Amino acid sequence: MNNFHRLHAACSAYLRRLPLPVPFDLDEFCRRIGAERSRPLVVLPWESAMPAGITGTCMPYGDRDVIYHQPWATGLHRTQIVLHEIAHLVCGHVAHDTLSSQFEMVQPGIHARMFARHDNYGDEQEREAEMLASLMMEHAVTHAARTDDALVARLHAALAPTMRSASRG
Repeated sequence: MNNFHRLHAACSAYLRRLPLPVPFDLDEFCRRIGAERSRPLVVLPWESAMPAGITGTCMPYGDRDVIYHQPWATGLHRTQIVLHEIAHLVCGHVAHDTLSSQFEMVQPGIHARMFARHDNYGDEQEREAEMLASLMMEHAVTHAARTDDALVARLHAALAPTMRSASRG
């Protein structure tokens, strides 16, 4: 089994344990993740410019966790960013990037619990978070609420993942 297959298998195991709603609703999923962790999970747009290459981050505050995303991110892109940050929480990742250390000056102790979604996929934690986020997104698209809107139905049919064989990589 190669590294990709091991990573996919590990992320699939995480996916099976998640409280994914059917039909999928991101707000409900965040509520369920927060309830499981006994810490509300809030999603908000980042009000100022994030550093280059950063599209989202998860920051712990006293009694809750907040996932921030770029304010221009909407729809499926916003969902992927939020799912990526949730994946970091689910996988128990520890932050180790420079963005979180900058926030250490503002809130001591935040460094080890803060994550940022960026384009550094050479990092094992980032690859794992992106793989799990992609599997969650597959569930979200496959289990999207039904709609009578013909355009939305055609887009769903075009974008919904097809059943994959276990041998496909």
